[in-house]
Amino acid sequence: MLRAGKTKFHIDLRRYLREDGVDDRLTHLICEIAEASKYIVNSIRTGDLGVAGTSNLYGEEQLALDVLADRILRKRLAKSGVVSNVASEETRDVIAVSPHCAGNFSVAFDPLDGSSLVDVNLAVGTIVSVFPGSDLLQPGHRQVAAL
Repeated sequence: MLRAGKTKFHIDLRRYLREDGVDDRLTHLICEIAEASKYIVNSIRTGDLGVAGTSNLYGEEQLALDVLADRILRKRLAKSGVVSNVASEETRDVIAVSPHCAGNFSVAFDPLDGSSLVDVNLAVGTIVSVFPGSDLLQPGHRQVAAL
């Protein structure tokens, strides 16, 4: 018997990536980012739309949702076990997560692009770039995933 909202053709993200031959560590990372996005969506629905009183690396005033989304994504990436370094639009520095682990990934992201549009119900999203190893300063053609 099929569950509500599911069809016999339904396939989940993890299964799709595995069947497409994506590396297990990269599959794990992409699924961690997808899980983090669920928490970010929930924070948008229930969160504070006010100003955080801080600014991002571009000098733009941060909203409380920007700070919360950044914290959610960084925490999930740090606990993934496959990320060496992260860089966020919301922070000035590259943050070393597990820099000495060989074969990991480095991730650059904007945790909540368009956050100032949340209160008028326009499109927002999370932008992610994944690179192999611990160096974020690589040419774009070395990127292994973009979300």
